[in-house]
Amino acid sequence: MQAEREVAGMIHSGTPFDVIEDQIHAIPDLVDDERSALWLYAWSRQGRNWQRNAAAQLLLWVRSA
Repeated sequence: MQAEREVAGMIHSGTPFDVIEDQIHAIPDLVDDERSALWLYAWSRQGRNWQRNAAAQLLLWVRSA
């Protein structure tokens, strides 16, 4: 799948997650499951500290909503 290769290339080159996320959303003709799988793949390739900080920020945002 071309989209998977594109995402893998961005991950390998150190592209920030938010940029990868935007690119995933911009890929045409993906079904929701494919888009979700690419997002999860990109998320899983981020460092542990980054994941922990992103999750903590999201929890703070949810609590304040």
